[in-house]
Amino acid sequence: KQGKVLSKDSLSFPSCRGNEGLYDHKDSITGKVVFDFPKALHNAYYSCYSYEGMIALEDITDPATGEKVSGVIRNPYAIASPWATKEIATGYRHGIIPYSTRIHLQDAINRNNFCDLAAQTIEVIDNYNTIDSAGVDTFTDTMDYSVRKLFAAGIIDGKGNGLFDPDGTLTREEAAKIISRILERFDKVPAEITPQNYADDKDISEWAKEPVLILYTTGLMKGSFGYFAPQETLTKEQCIAIMVRLYDYIKN
Repeated sequence: KQGKVLSKDSLSFPSCRGNEGLYDHKDSITGKVVFDFPKALHNAYYSCYSYEGMIALEDITDPATGEKVSGVIRNPYAIASPWATKEIATGYRHGIIPYSTRIHLQDAINRNNFCDLAAQTIEVIDNYNTIDSAGVDTFTDTMDYSVRKLFAAGIIDGKGNGLFDPDGTLTREEAAKIISRILERFDKVPAEITPQNYADDKDISEWAKEPVLILYTTGLMKGSFGYFAPQETLTKEQCIAIMVRLYDYIKN
């Protein structure tokens, strides 16, 4: 049923509980059902899920005819690059993708969203054991739960002076350091590190050189064409792909 569009004029949907409304409407011209905020799907009364940039609907009753209908509506806010589609689908199956990284997948990830993704991945790997959290006054610019969890676990440090910069972008070398600490948490740092002379080695900060080599050795982040690009930012879909590899590396 993949690719089918639900467009019956009489099609209606039940509401959601809590603060996350479904916010669905029908396009006045095409009559097609439109979802403005698909993360609310997980609170809906009917069976549905977000998968590979699509929303699947199952066993929805057309109130006019009583007919059960099902199909797929593509979510325009959650379209992944072709190379990332398989790994994002795997991330959904593993249950490691938080709401904050399910849309605008090709946009740069911010530091807060990366913490959401990292914290959820750690907890899933650790059989859903919740990470202890630091206090709400840990940072002056955020009280985010995921950030405080990772700080308490010694996985992130912040920017200093009580700041975390939650809306700032994340560089590849910053991600490498965080991921290397996750490997340490699970005692999965390789005993032998493979040397690698990147063409842009001079651009890698001293504190990031070992984490970069750890990730090269594990295959979690290798760079391309002989470059690591340590100061470049990461997109949400790139981070999801890395976390899927991390999950597989630790669990297997």
